Amino acid sequence: MQPKLISIICPVYNAEKYLRNCVDSVLRQSYPYWELWLINDGSSDRSQRIIDQLTGEDERIYRIHLGQNEGVAAARNAGLNQARGVYIAFLDSDDAWHPQKLEKQLSFMLAQQADLSHTAYEKVNAGGKIIRAHVPVGIRAGYRELLRHNEIGLSTAMVKTSVLGGLRFMKVGHEDYVFWLKLVKLVKESKGLNEVLTTYRSHSGSLSHNKLVAAGYTWNIYRKIEKLSIFKAGYYFMCYCWNAGKKYIKRK
Repeated sequence: MQPKLISIICPVYNAEKYLRNCVDSVLRQSYPYWELWLINDGSSDRSQRIIDQLTGEDERIYRIHLGQNEGVAAARNAGLNQARGVYIAFLDSDDAWHPQKLEKQLSFMLAQQADLSHTAYEKVNAGGKIIRAHVPVGIRAGYRELLRHNEIGLSTAMVKTSVLGGLRFMKVGHEDYVFWLKLVKLVKESKGLNEVLTTYRSHSGSLSHNKLVAAGYTWNIYRKIEKLSIFKAGYYFMCYCWNAGKKYIKRK
């Protein structure tokens, strides 16, 4: 495989508890051609000190300091504006990758001639205990599929940089969902690799724990951002609730 630089965008906000584990999962990657952008979004804990240590340990790790908390969308955008890779991968600071994540996903994208891809993942709690061993994905996710159900886990996604143009994250609730919806309009679909390559951490600070807030964000996306009619928005919102209900039952 011809080496292709992958830029990894990782916002950091008060992540001292999980940050080193997250970065260690990048350092363990079997694919070595990457650069990691750690964006400190105004953390008040020891995150900046840890970032400073990490940048001194590997020349492929870079830091951006925003000075004040501007939100995860602004942090990701700051990373995107500095990224130099042919591909961009996203990673949240409380998540982690399996060692062959980048290698397998890049090979998959090249074989599929895909501009955007996502993978299956496992879900763990704050202490690292597995809640769900395999959250599966389909072979593809187009615009309509994503309206019914956002199956693209942020830390599983990889995109070809050239297709982004000026597309950036919006400062709204579920900013990643909005980003995927906008992006699949450009690339038609995201290819799904149904192999667990990412560990997603669910804890009290994550949005997934507040279902009412998440539902409100989703409705706002349908009506105010995607500008769906009340009837279409209602249909896709019922799909959203159905899929959310299935996830809850599976956890039980």
